[in-house]
Amino acid sequence: MSTGNKYLLELKEINKKFPGVHALKSVDFELMEGECVALLGENGAGKSTLIKVMGGAHRADSGTLKVNGIDQYWDNPTDSLDAGVAIIYQEFNLVSGLTAAENIFLGIETTNCGWIEKNIEKKKVQEVFKRIGAEIDPNAMCASLTVAEKQLVEIAKALVREAQILVMDEPSAALTKKEVEQLYLLIDDLKEKGIGVVYVSHRLEEIERVADRAIVMRDGARVGHLSKSELDRAKIIEMMVGRK
Repeated sequence: MSTGNKYLLELKEINKKFPGVHALKSVDFELMEGECVALLGENGAGKSTLIKVMGGAHRADSGTLKVNGIDQYWDNPTDSLDAGVAIIYQEFNLVSGLTAAENIFLGIETTNCGWIEKNIEKKKVQEVFKRIGAEIDPNAMCASLTVAEKQLVEIAKALVREAQILVMDEPSAALTKKEVEQLYLLIDDLKEKGIGVVYVSHRLEEIERVADRAIVMRDGARVGHLSKSELDRAKIIEMMVGRK
């Protein structure tokens, strides 16, 4: 459950149009410190567009977006990451020819007189891997890592940048049952540390386990909000499709 009542992320009246498509229709979304909110909806409901607005890949046509109560105006994903919002997409944003540590510090290298301080970076990576329970060699090439390990590298990359908000897009899609259980425990731990998680998934059985509440979208609009006690599959499906 939420560790407090502080809003980390607030989106109000978000609209976004593309040629011939009204992708987001006055959508509200809020995420509090230390909670996991599931973002649900069928394909085409607007989930992907909304998380791209959260991550700076799309700019809303109208509406407001706040992080920690401060209005944000982002031109690109770097802006959102600098503000503390990290998106972990299904297609990981990792360079296969670099090590785990090099990927984590890509673009924010620790340097001294122009030289990269690899030992300092490795130590920081080991610390964040320990924090999230990842048994990964910082010097391992990303091309050699499993899907679950790559996901942990993405999470570590976000935490090194001090992200307060993690948006996970279908994080369990390519994981084994055991790896999914480990992901649940990691999310529990992140919440305990006050980090907010937005969890996008089609696997409704996961929602009952991982989410504190859910926001449901249909045809580009927010059509409902479900508390923890209301998270049953029949109710979710009815809300998603608009009929029993």
